[in-house]
Amino acid sequence: MSMSFDGTGYLVGVEDHRSSPTTLAAQLLNAEGAKVGAPVPTGRSGITTALAFDGVNHLMIWEDDELGTLNGSTGWRVYGQFFSTQGTTVGEPFAITTAGIWFDGIKTLSFGAGRYLVTYTRLIVPARGAESDNRYIAGRILQPGGTLGEEFRISTGFGKASAVTFDGSNFFVVWCEDSEDREIRGRFVSPDAVPGTEVFVNSGEAPSDNPKSVAFDGTNYLVVWNEEVGGKETGTWDSFGQLVGRDGVLVGERIAITTEPGPQMVTTVSFDGDHYLAVWVDMQDESNWDLYGQLVSPAGTLLGGKLSLCAEPGNQLGGAGSANGRHLVMVNHGVNLGPGGISEIESATGFFLEPFPRPQINTGSDVFGVSPGGFSFELCGPDGQTVLVESSSDPVGSAWSAVQTHILVGGSAAYVDASWTNSTMRFYRVRSP
Repeated sequence: MSMSFDGTGYLVGVEDHRSSPTTLAAQLLNAEGAKVGAPVPTGRSGITTALAFDGVNHLMIWEDDELGTLNGSTGWRVYGQFFSTQGTTVGEPFAITTAGIWFDGIKTLSFGAGRYLVTYTRLIVPARGAESDNRYIAGRILQPGGTLGEEFRISTGFGKASAVTFDGSNFFVVWCEDSEDREIRGRFVSPDAVPGTEVFVNSGEAPSDNPKSVAFDGTNYLVVWNEEVGGKETGTWDSFGQLVGRDGVLVGERIAITTEPGPQMVTTVSFDGDHYLAVWVDMQDESNWDLYGQLVSPAGTLLGGKLSLCAEPGNQLGGAGSANGRHLVMVNHGVNLGPGGISEIESATGFFLEPFPRPQINTGSDVFGVSPGGFSFELCGPDGQTVLVESSSDPVGSAWSAVQTHILVGGSAAYVDASWTNSTMRFYRVRSP
């Protein structure tokens, strides 16, 4: 569920569950998503990959079990491997952490300001495992050449299941506060590994759990997470989101992404330059998990209905990433679970989500033109889309001014300019803010 884009192709991580322990490889895709060559093995074993691109090479990281010698009573390690844009390995796999970590997040790696930030869950006493007062979020800065900074603590309290993104100046790390599992928190981290103020993204009575994810749209972040709204151990999970400004201030109210019956577990959120895509797994049927998505505007509005990403028979898991202005959805088919987690996956596929339609002015509508109230026209687009109407007296030489904002109901809305006679000439355009 993680990938990186280098300008011409994508690199995705591959877990091969046909062997025990699970082995790891990377697969290069071209710009259209077709495989380029065979998977490139790392020679290591483990699970859960994350990837990023530094302008020269890709970096893939994963939870490594030291070729089967590490387990839940010892904790694991984070390892990394650089790959070229041709999909070949650069150097050898290398350890990023010491033993005693859990890699329970999904998007745990980000690149910005010339360096990587790797985040993970550090166990205080590895033998105590997943006890809620035995783990916190930690990180390390990694240079593209492979030089590692010192490990530093990110969460002030206990924590699990981190995710990270970069906003052009700082990294933003989110996680689940782990003493009572009811809070989603975040913290800004500078490229020099200096943590800022801790942010309370969500706090409530309902338990919160992993996975959680975060993406940045150029102005705000969208953080997504799951809450057991039916109460602890009821299995009734819904998925939510919250916009957060670059100053750490919450923007607007909590967003209900899906509140359908049964367990709905959000896995990822990504931003394609226009809209967010939140992806979740519907687990109502224990033997038939389906993958769905929801587009969300930068203003936090749900756009249209839920998207069926994969609803074939059997269990599916997956998520999405964004690069090159496109959402790449990745699906694991035929997932079987064993005592230690995933024991088998039949296949893995991916596809690009079709772009969300841009709003339009319906020039063929009966309301287009001069009306008793002014100059009017119909706005059209997907239901729930936010549409900004802008005007200008000279579309080449003058700036465009915002005049009205509409939310499309049933795919349309009416715009009326009552002051159109005040201008000798006026041009209109519409866009999704």
